[in-house]
This record gives sequence, structure tokens and C-alpha cells, in this order.
Amino acid sequence: LDRRELVFARRAHDLKVYGESHINAAFTYTRPTGNRFNSGERGAWYAADDVVTATAEVGFHRTRELAFIGIFDDEAHYVELLADFI
Repeated sequence: LDRRELVFARRAHDLKVYGESHINAAFTYTRPTGNRFNSGERGAWYAADDVVTATAEVGFHRTRELAFIGIFDDEAHYVELLADFI
């Protein structure tokens, strides 16, 4: 067995944790015009190395969406999801 398979087997139960649906939603709900890294045919999950970069990314996209509808009075709550890649 490859040692990566052993790690996966040991952590398989962790895959059913909070956040899984958030990541799936990124691919399920698409923007018809697409994003920077994908066409409108499929979604994309954005990730960052730190919370500062992630906040800037969220701020950029949210501001763009609000500018499109011309309303900037908005309140949103976000959570930080930590991912570990094998």
C-alpha cells in the first residue's frame, strides 16, 4: 500500500465534516458569465493561504455583485474553512 492510502483511510471519517457542502456548492451554483478561473458551465472553489487573502478575495467578488445591482447596503456572515490536502 502507498502510505498516502493509509493516511486517507485513517482520515476518511473527517471528510463528512462541516464545510463539505460549502465546497460542493461552489461547483454546483454557477455564475452564467463565469468567473476569473472558470466558464459559466461549472463553478470554482477559491482557496487562499491565509485569512487576509481570503478576505480580499471575498470583498472583491461581493463588491462586484453589489455594484451590479447598485445596492451597497449589505450585511453578510462568513466562516473560515480550513482545508488539509493529502
